[in-house]
Amino acid sequence: TPVVQRLVSSSPTSPAEPLQIQSAGYLPGFNEVFAFPYSLSRTQMLAATRGIAHNDFAQNLKYVAALGGAPTHLQLIQVVLHSDVKQVATINEIRVVKRCSAPFTGTELWNPAQAGIDNISMGFNLDSAVPYAQFVNPGNQFYGNYFAKKSIQFAPGESSTLAIYVLTTRQSCQFTFNLCVDYGARQYVEHVRNDGKPFAVSAGLS
Repeated sequence: TPVVQRLVSSSPTSPAEPLQIQSAGYLPGFNEVFAFPYSLSRTQMLAATRGIAHNDFAQNLKYVAALGGAPTHLQLIQVVLHSDVKQVATINEIRVVKRCSAPFTGTELWNPAQAGIDNISMGFNLDSAVPYAQFVNPGNQFYGNYFAKKSIQFAPGESSTLAIYVLTTRQSCQFTFNLCVDYGARQYVEHVRNDGKPFAVSAGLS
């Protein structure tokens, strides 16, 4: 079971919201490599690795973020969704909202990856001018246009998990997701954030 941050909707029990975001967060053990925009001192290095030492990925991310760092290269974000309404709700598009700059050039910390996860998987290449959801093959390579071929439907009372891969090899980025949901004759946008803040990722150090 991955460590995730609980998200609170502005009106979680409102029948107007066809999907509830139960949780969203980085998947621990997938790729625990972190980059920083500057060289860490010994004291900062110890602070940044406290979570690794205690095998606490969520806490480690807090230490890394406090020092201005971010996970690197390819990350996997897990989003758990639940439908608590009486009609089918359909996700017909997911948009990533990004803000990118030059990649970090300071210190890189490695904590080797262990395993991935198999759910509803898609990938976003943040190095693309307009990143869109793509399919992901077993080698974690992106291809095609996911929502040009598929949609994701939720029956009443159904829960499902999205495994969203994000990739950058040239930049450092902060990003969120917008889930475009059709429900009856209406369309809603669900905003996915990391405990109210943007997610972050950086290219690895060369």
